[in-house]
Amino acid sequence: MSERGSISFLDGMVDRTLGRLRSAWRDISTQALGAWTTPLPRPELTGEDMQRVREQLRACLEGRGGEVAARARAAELGRSYLALNATGRERFLRLLADEFDVDRGAVAAAASRFLQASSQRDKEEHRIRCYIPKNHHQGE
Repeated sequence: MSERGSISFLDGMVDRTLGRLRSAWRDISTQALGAWTTPLPRPELTGEDMQRVREQLRACLEGRGGEVAARARAAELGRSYLALNATGRERFLRLLADEFDVDRGAVAAAASRFLQASSQRDKEEHRIRCYIPKNHHQGE
């Protein structure tokens, strides 16, 4: 595939994904019950609006209050996204990428702990096997 073809493919994929995301958020928004607690952000998502969206994202990630509350928060976040223009949507997505991306250091530390525990477990299993004859059965 040529470079131009790759770019067109990626652009199309991003457009389709965002279209599906918009559609899903609209569906969730219409199903959510209750009044909206925060005003819609300005279309370009500047200053104070960016802080409100940041708080909405944190609230969604915390997941307090059960499924209904989580669904309402997600619908409200989707409603905010749908109110944005192209500039605002770019800022929204950059906020997600810059502040809510995977903490690679935490993942590496967790993987290291897991591997160390696995290594210790393997050593312990080997040590135990060395002391228990293969034909030994419990209860004998």
